[in-house]
Amino acid sequence: MHPALLLDDFLRLVFLELDPEFRPCLVALARTCRAWREPALDILWANMRSLLPLLELIPGLVCVDGVYNYTDTPDLSIFYSYARRVRSLTQRHTLRIHPRLLSTFSASTLSGLVSTRLASLDTQSLPAALSFTERLRQLDVDFGFKRRFAAPDETHLDNLRRVAPHLERVRLRGSADARLNACLAQMSSLQSLTLRTGAFITMETLVALSVLPSLRELDFDAGHVDPEAFAAISWPNAEPFQSLQHLRISAGAEMLQLFMTTTHSAYLRTLRLEAASDSAIDWKDILSAIGDNTSYTLQDLTIEHHLNDLEDIDDIPLEEHTQPQPKSTHNIERITVDTLRVLSRFDRLRKLIVDTTYPPDLSDMDMAELFGAGKRWPALRHLELGNFLTFECLPRSCLPRTTLAGLASVANGLAALHTLAIPLDVAVPSASKDTFDNRLARLVISSPTPPTDAPRIALHLRSIFPSLTEVEGMNDEHISSWNDVQSALLAL
Repeated sequence: MHPALLLDDFLRLVFLELDPEFRPCLVALARTCRAWREPALDILWANMRSLLPLLELIPGLVCVDGVYNYTDTPDLSIFYSYARRVRSLTQRHTLRIHPRLLSTFSASTLSGLVSTRLASLDTQSLPAALSFTERLRQLDVDFGFKRRFAAPDETHLDNLRRVAPHLERVRLRGSADARLNACLAQMSSLQSLTLRTGAFITMETLVALSVLPSLRELDFDAGHVDPEAFAAISWPNAEPFQSLQHLRISAGAEMLQLFMTTTHSAYLRTLRLEAASDSAIDWKDILSAIGDNTSYTLQDLTIEHHLNDLEDIDDIPLEEHTQPQPKSTHNIERITVDTLRVLSRFDRLRKLIVDTTYPPDLSDMDMAELFGAGKRWPALRHLELGNFLTFECLPRSCLPRTTLAGLASVANGLAALHTLAIPLDVAVPSASKDTFDNRLARLVISSPTPPTDAPRIALHLRSIFPSLTEVEGMNDEHISSWNDVQSALLAL
């Protein structure tokens, strides 16, 4: 045997490269060679989807009414020999432990635990009771939104406070207790924070997070934050959130604008703005609030706004002389060429997604201004201007004005583009004699009508997108027609 195959650290690296489906082979490896036993068992027990297999190593273990206990004083030596190997734990269901059994475990039972995903912080649940070790760096808790949950007691809050300064990645989802805000404020080493917790985060927590030197990723809901109170904050740092590289925020239009005005990161690469509003908003003001220092770093931008009460859309007047119905609350405020023109300064964009209930209002002329002759976004590889399964719920005024002819501007101006999703009127015929050099390989089209001349459309698409290999129509009722276009394209 080669001497390298006797080195534990080397063997662990080799075993880590095993495909997950072959991980059971580690059991055989541990039994085959004494020198391989420890490294193989370390990898086999490193990532646990439940602590139950570990718990079952305890002699005399019994489960009564869903609560685990022991019959005689247990010998925990085997249990501890495997518990120290656990590095990552995912426990989606509460594992109830009798206090008598729980009291036999030491605080360092899972001494090697680095990452844990829990469904509860209940200290009567074994995963929560044993997860807060000194080496813990990643904490993920899904409290759930619908089910009732017990308020955290001081024991589990003390556990969280104890490890808070060492945590680097935290994700909370569901109805989290407001007292957890104080724990977040103590996470001085935090690098990534995700809060899908609704009306949870407080102003004091935002202030505390704004000065964290290592906070690179922030994902949170701020629909409940009062814009006036936020605007009145006296920030302790002249450049709040200055280290952010990835940001997702869901809030009302005013709060989105205020937060982007406040944030002064010179490293922001990914930005997702979700408007939590049931009324029309002006995206131009929000996008204009993004700091100029972001212009040199931003690579991925998503704009999202969905209306919830779509049953009222049909009440929007389609003609000028039509009287609006009293129950309609919508104004049609769509993203236009003026809105997208604001993004011109982000010339390093690689991905741009516009995901709104009402699609952008762009004509062929607008497409030429935005994309023609390589005027903007030379590095753009992914562009989505709307993915619509149907147009039946939208007012007639929201039907796409961009035609097949408008795609020539994209072909001419976005040479690096690989994927394009766009609402399109394919009923308007078009033919192009020009040839373009671009890399577009995938085209997703949302159209209110099916393509009627597959060979002609395929020929047009091939002439402007020489690398195109995939064409997809979003409307389920038009699948057969778009399959014909795809077949015709591949036959060229």
